[in-house]
Amino acid sequence: MALYAEGDGAAFRRLFELMAPRIRAFFLRSFSDAAVADDLTQATFLKLHSARVSYRADRPLKPWVFTIAAGPVVYLIARGVRRSASIDIDLAMRELPPE
Repeated sequence: MALYAEGDGAAFRRLFELMAPRIRAFFLRSFSDAAVADDLTQATFLKLHSARVSYRADRPLKPWVFTIAAGPVVYLIARGVRRSASIDIDLAMRELPPE
């Protein structure tokens, strides 16, 4: 992650290969919908990209990434959306406070 935060594209690919399956599984458990899990995984990496400057190499990576991933879940569940195909991913991501 530290290399990616410094602009290393290859480091991003390694990060994505490592973390995307775990993040997708997290969303799949939360919403039981593969399309929603895929969309939220992609949205998580977009948020991660924006937040990469706040990453601290002296802290564990996984909790930082899952804090970013959990944002849309918390927002959607707070609005009563769970295990539903009618999730507005764009709205959920827009409504989250910036990282």
